[in-house]
Amino acid sequence: MIIILLLLFNSVASNSKFLLRYRLDVGAPISVLDGLVFLGIVVALIPLGKNRMPTSQVHPLLLRVLALFTLATLAGAFASLLSSDDDPYYFFTTLRNFLMVPASCFIGYFLTQWPKHARRYALWLVVSGIGAGLMVMIFYKTKAETGVRQDVDINALRTMEYGPAIAGIIATFLIFQIVSGYRMFPLVVTILLAAVAFIGQSATLSRSDWVALAMSIGAIYFLIPREARRGKTIKVMLAAPLIVLFIWVGMEGASRVLGIDFQKRMVQRLETMLPGERVGKTAKAWDSRLGSQIRELQLWAKSPIIGNGFGHRRIYGINGEDMSGYGHNTWTFTLFQTGPAGFAAQAMVVGGMWLIGRRLIRDARGDKTFILIGALGACAGVFFLFHGLTTASFNALRPAIFMGLIFGIVVRTRQMQLQTLDDLAIQQYVLEQQQMLEEQGYAYDEQIALDPEHAGHAAGAFGTYYQHN
Repeated sequence: MIIILLLLFNSVASNSKFLLRYRLDVGAPISVLDGLVFLGIVVALIPLGKNRMPTSQVHPLLLRVLALFTLATLAGAFASLLSSDDDPYYFFTTLRNFLMVPASCFIGYFLTQWPKHARRYALWLVVSGIGAGLMVMIFYKTKAETGVRQDVDINALRTMEYGPAIAGIIATFLIFQIVSGYRMFPLVVTILLAAVAFIGQSATLSRSDWVALAMSIGAIYFLIPREARRGKTIKVMLAAPLIVLFIWVGMEGASRVLGIDFQKRMVQRLETMLPGERVGKTAKAWDSRLGSQIRELQLWAKSPIIGNGFGHRRIYGINGEDMSGYGHNTWTFTLFQTGPAGFAAQAMVVGGMWLIGRRLIRDARGDKTFILIGALGACAGVFFLFHGLTTASFNALRPAIFMGLIFGIVVRTRQMQLQTLDDLAIQQYVLEQQQMLEEQGYAYDEQIALDPEHAGHAAGAFGTYYQHN
């Protein structure tokens, strides 16, 4: 229930109308999401005993991630102590955002008790993605009703009020289901849901979202299970017209709602992402990013081991650097704050989702749950890789929660899959041992099994005894 509440609040709750309005301010903002994460950690620490699928160990990847985040947090906090430049508000806010990833990883892992819980969370992730997409669309309609029409500045239509990152991940996840044939819903329903999530993610008008969405969709080709690879290229190619249809429906709907030639505006925005000469005063997409990335790398180079610490906005802007790009490359921002330990921790989460996701699919043996959870993790890994390269992604509260939860669910599912494979291997070993004993002339005798001291017996696996004929 905690994970479901986190997903729903994180996807559809408005920043300005809910999260920022209903919060406590104790030197740093504490919102409903912070409270739910704290509650989730407390619940995850409660021993569940038989209510949780037993596994031989906690997955090593989770332990490595938590260890690296601990090291990075200590490094960043120590670096902050070395400087008197900290703004307490930004210190606690950036520290909170950084810790949201490992906290959510912990919750996702330990609150996924059985494979059925992973399936349930995958369903609610889809609900969350659709919810976020719908909220963005409603935002457009509201803008149109309040008079933002005709000669509107396209930036006035952008919204980060909700949790749109999950819409892009779910759009890719649903397109994977359409292509692979491993679906959670009937085909028509899956196509309609994918359209809502795709249009909702694209409708943020964030070029960073477009890049991340395009790259994660492209990665689907490498995720198709072996048993479904016949005609794999054709299946992936058939998804292209579907995506074109989604784009056309989205642009046509936006044009009708806002009363503008939305297609023309989109083409202009896409042109800013392409190399070449500038037309007039039109800025390229990287103009607001490149300077901040260079600045963050310069500052990291001054403290390459432990970084510069949390909340150093003044240090960042002391040379006159425009603050609009601050933190808008999550990878360089992480290096700037916490050095290589923090960078490695985030990279292990992002890369781990792709790696573990592919292994889940590889070893699924046709199990739909393992295939779908693996695809979810892999799609999220690619999305966050490129989202982090192009904008403020998982260094912000809401994307950090999504990334951590998905990582925890995927890694826990992988550990349950490994346990299942081990159990199957043991069962196969037992059968082979029994067959070998029978071939040697031994036959199962229940009386002898109850009396192991009886002469002339042979012990099989798990205390099964055989009497020589």
